[in-house]
Amino acid sequence: MKKILLSLCACLTIVAAHAQYTVSGKVTDKAAGTPIELATIQLLNKDSSYVNGISTSKNGIFSLSVKKAGEYLVKISFIGYNAEYRHATLSKKAPEAKLGTVALSTSEVMLKGATVTAKAAKVEMKSDTFQYNASAYRVPVGSTLENNKNKRKNRKPDSPERKRLLQGRYKDCHEESSHRTGIEHQIV
Repeated sequence: MKKILLSLCACLTIVAAHAQYTVSGKVTDKAAGTPIELATIQLLNKDSSYVNGISTSKNGIFSLSVKKAGEYLVKISFIGYNAEYRHATLSKKAPEAKLGTVALSTSEVMLKGATVTAKAAKVEMKSDTFQYNASAYRVPVGSTLENNKNKRKNRKPDSPERKRLLQGRYKDCHEESSHRTGIEHQIV
Protein backbone atom coordinates (compact mmCIF):
# COMPACT_ATOMS: atom_id res chain seq x y z
CA MET A 1 0.00 0.00 0.00
CA LYS A 2 2.86 2.36 0.85
CA LYS A 3 4.48 1.64 -2.53
CA ILE A 4 1.26 2.54 -4.37
CA LEU A 5 0.86 5.81 -2.44
CA LEU A 6 4.53 6.66 -3.00
CA SER A 7 4.33 6.00 -6.76
CA LEU A 8 1.04 8.01 -6.98
CA CYS A 9 2.75 10.92 -5.19
CA ALA A 10 5.72 10.71 -7.59
CA CYS A 11 3.39 10.75 -10.62
CA LEU A 12 1.52 13.82 -9.34
CA THR A 13 4.82 15.60 -8.72
CA ILE A 14 6.00 14.84 -12.26
CA VAL A 15 2.68 16.05 -13.76
CA ALA A 16 2.84 19.24 -11.70
CA ALA A 17 6.45 19.84 -12.79
CA HIS A 18 5.50 19.56 -16.47
CA ALA A 19 2.55 21.94 -16.20
CA GLN A 20 2.13 23.88 -19.42
CA TYR A 21 1.44 27.57 -19.55
CA THR A 22 -0.16 29.13 -22.61
CA VAL A 23 -0.41 32.52 -24.28
CA SER A 24 -3.30 32.83 -26.73
CA GLY A 25 -5.07 35.42 -28.84
CA LYS A 26 -6.18 36.50 -32.30
CA VAL A 27 -4.45 38.78 -34.83
CA THR A 28 -6.48 40.98 -37.18
CA ASP A 29 -6.01 43.83 -39.65
CA LYS A 30 -6.88 47.09 -37.88
CA ALA A 31 -8.51 48.76 -40.91
CA ALA A 32 -10.43 45.82 -42.39
CA GLY A 33 -10.94 43.73 -39.24
CA THR A 34 -10.03 40.55 -41.13
CA PRO A 35 -7.84 37.87 -39.52
CA ILE A 36 -4.18 37.78 -40.54
CA GLU A 37 -2.94 34.31 -41.44
CA LEU A 38 0.70 33.32 -40.73
CA ALA A 39 1.50 36.34 -38.54
CA THR A 40 4.59 35.74 -36.40
CA ILE A 41 4.15 35.42 -32.63
CA GLN A 42 7.37 35.55 -30.59
CA LEU A 43 7.60 35.03 -26.85
CA LEU A 44 10.53 36.98 -25.39
CA ASN A 45 12.09 37.20 -21.93
CA LYS A 46 12.49 40.55 -20.16
CA ASP A 47 15.95 40.89 -21.73
CA SER A 48 14.39 40.32 -25.21
CA SER A 49 15.94 36.87 -25.61
CA TYR A 50 13.83 34.43 -27.63
CA VAL A 51 11.84 31.78 -25.72
CA ASN A 52 9.31 30.34 -28.17
CA GLY A 53 7.43 31.22 -31.34
CA ILE A 54 4.50 30.26 -33.55
CA SER A 55 2.47 31.44 -36.56
CA THR A 56 -1.23 32.23 -36.59
CA SER A 57 -3.78 29.90 -38.19
CA LYS A 58 -6.11 30.74 -41.12
CA ASN A 59 -8.43 32.48 -38.66
CA GLY A 60 -5.58 34.54 -37.16
CA ILE A 61 -5.73 32.52 -33.91
CA PHE A 62 -2.64 31.42 -31.98
CA SER A 63 -1.90 29.43 -28.82
CA LEU A 64 1.70 29.36 -27.65
CA SER A 65 2.92 26.84 -25.05
CA VAL A 66 5.46 27.84 -22.40
CA LYS A 67 7.23 25.56 -19.90
CA LYS A 68 8.11 28.12 -17.22
CA ALA A 69 6.01 30.63 -15.37
CA GLY A 70 7.19 34.23 -15.44
CA GLU A 71 6.82 37.63 -17.05
CA TYR A 72 7.16 37.69 -20.82
CA LEU A 73 6.94 40.09 -23.73
CA VAL A 74 4.90 38.94 -26.73
CA LYS A 75 5.88 40.37 -30.14
CA ILE A 76 3.22 40.12 -32.88
CA SER A 77 4.39 40.98 -36.41
CA PHE A 78 3.64 40.46 -40.08
CA ILE A 79 5.13 41.78 -43.34
CA GLY A 80 3.65 45.16 -44.26
CA TYR A 81 2.34 45.82 -40.73
CA ASN A 82 3.73 47.57 -37.66
CA ALA A 83 4.75 45.14 -34.90
CA GLU A 84 2.72 45.14 -31.65
CA TYR A 85 4.02 44.23 -28.19
CA ARG A 86 2.00 42.85 -25.26
CA HIS A 87 2.99 41.86 -21.71
CA ALA A 88 2.06 38.39 -20.49
CA THR A 89 2.40 37.19 -16.90
CA LEU A 90 2.15 33.44 -16.28
CA SER A 91 1.94 31.85 -12.81
CA LYS A 92 0.50 28.81 -11.07
CA LYS A 93 -2.63 30.82 -10.27
CA ALA A 94 -2.92 32.14 -13.86
CA PRO A 95 -1.45 29.47 -16.20
CA GLU A 96 -3.03 31.07 -19.29
CA ALA A 97 -2.59 34.61 -20.62
CA LYS A 98 -5.36 35.57 -23.04
CA LEU A 99 -4.29 38.56 -25.12
CA GLY A 100 -7.65 38.87 -26.87
CA THR A 101 -7.72 40.44 -30.34
CA VAL A 102 -4.55 42.23 -31.39
CA ALA A 103 -5.14 44.60 -34.32
CA LEU A 104 -2.11 45.35 -36.49
CA SER A 105 -1.96 48.63 -38.42
CA THR A 106 -0.40 48.77 -41.88
CA SER A 107 3.12 50.10 -42.15
CA GLU A 108 3.74 53.30 -44.07
CA VAL A 109 6.87 51.81 -45.58
CA MET A 110 5.59 49.41 -48.20
CA LEU A 111 7.23 47.75 -51.17
CA LYS A 112 5.96 49.26 -54.42
CA GLY A 113 7.09 46.44 -56.66
CA ALA A 114 10.05 44.86 -58.35
CA THR A 115 11.04 44.73 -62.00
CA VAL A 116 12.96 41.70 -63.21
CA THR A 117 14.80 41.90 -66.51
CA ALA A 118 16.91 39.27 -68.20
CA LYS A 119 18.63 38.69 -71.52
CA ALA A 120 17.99 35.51 -73.41
CA ALA A 121 21.09 33.61 -74.49
CA LYS A 122 21.52 33.81 -78.27
CA VAL A 123 23.20 30.43 -78.58
CA GLU A 124 23.21 27.46 -76.23
CA MET A 125 25.27 24.30 -76.43
CA LYS A 126 23.19 21.20 -75.70
CA SER A 127 25.30 18.02 -75.71
CA ASP A 128 26.83 18.13 -79.23
CA THR A 129 24.41 20.62 -80.82
CA PHE A 130 24.21 24.41 -80.97
CA GLN A 131 20.69 25.74 -80.35
CA TYR A 132 19.87 29.24 -81.57
CA ASN A 133 17.27 31.15 -79.59
CA ALA A 134 15.18 33.09 -82.13
CA SER A 135 13.63 35.33 -79.46
CA ALA A 136 17.10 36.70 -78.56
CA TYR A 137 17.49 38.33 -81.99
CA ARG A 138 15.60 41.58 -82.46
CA VAL A 139 13.84 41.85 -85.81
CA PRO A 140 11.69 44.83 -86.82
CA VAL A 141 7.97 44.13 -86.93
CA GLY A 142 6.75 43.26 -90.45
CA SER A 143 10.21 42.51 -91.85
CA THR A 144 10.86 39.45 -93.94
CA LEU A 145 13.78 37.08 -94.06
CA GLU A 146 14.74 38.41 -97.49
CA ASN A 147 14.95 42.02 -96.19
CA ASN A 148 17.19 40.99 -93.28
CA LYS A 149 19.40 38.91 -95.56
CA ASN A 150 19.88 41.85 -97.97
CA LYS A 151 20.69 44.22 -95.10
CA ARG A 152 23.42 41.92 -93.87
CA LYS A 153 24.86 41.44 -97.39
CA ASN A 154 25.09 45.19 -98.02
CA ARG A 155 26.46 46.02 -94.54
CA LYS A 156 29.93 47.52 -94.55
CA PRO A 157 32.34 47.18 -91.67
CA ASP A 158 31.97 50.01 -89.13
CA SER A 159 35.67 50.71 -88.66
CA PRO A 160 39.08 49.71 -90.02
CA GLU A 161 39.68 47.62 -86.85
CA ARG A 162 36.49 45.66 -87.45
CA LYS A 163 37.47 45.14 -91.10
CA ARG A 164 40.91 43.82 -90.05
CA LEU A 165 39.27 41.59 -87.45
CA LEU A 166 36.90 40.12 -90.03
CA GLN A 167 39.74 39.63 -92.53
CA GLY A 168 41.85 37.99 -89.83
CA ARG A 169 39.07 35.51 -89.09
CA TYR A 170 38.75 34.74 -92.78
CA LYS A 171 42.50 34.14 -93.07
CA ASP A 172 42.49 31.86 -90.01
CA CYS A 173 39.63 29.79 -91.42
CA HIS A 174 41.28 29.64 -94.85
CA GLU A 175 44.65 28.56 -93.43
CA GLU A 176 42.98 25.88 -91.30
CA SER A 177 41.13 24.46 -94.30
CA SER A 178 44.31 24.42 -96.46
CA HIS A 179 45.98 21.96 -94.05
CA ARG A 180 43.37 19.31 -94.71
CA THR A 181 43.92 16.34 -96.98
CA GLY A 182 42.54 16.35 -100.49
CA ILE A 183 39.42 14.26 -99.67
CA GLU A 184 38.54 16.36 -96.59
CA HIS A 185 39.07 19.53 -98.62
CA GLN A 186 36.59 18.33 -101.24
CA ILE A 187 33.98 17.33 -98.62
CA VAL A 188 34.07 20.70 -96.86
